[in-house]
Amino acid sequence: TQISFLNNWLYHHIQETQNILQKPLILAEFGKSSKTSSANQRDKLFNTVYYTIYSSARSGGAAIGGMFWPLFTDRMDSLRDGYEVIFSENPSTAAIITEESQKLNRI
Repeated sequence: TQISFLNNWLYHHIQETQNILQKPLILAEFGKSSKTSSANQRDKLFNTVYYTIYSSARSGGAAIGGMFWPLFTDRMDSLRDGYEVIFSENPSTAAIITEESQKLNRI
């Protein structure tokens, strides 16, 4: 499945960054199109990425943050491509982003 692939990809990139590069890792520009997936599928991807980042950061691992792509306001209709997150239209995704950001901030 895509989530299995994602978990494997995240694990190996975090391990290689930690063990070989010995540098912090920020996972940037991740997301899932709302045109090809449900809100539940999108939320599962966001949960997976943020959980992995948090687990790594909490244990002193290489992954220290993540930046989904892109955050829009509700007045950016001409730029929509399905990957946009609009908090007022995507409350479950917004809740995940908020909760995970707060958890990372407490480390």
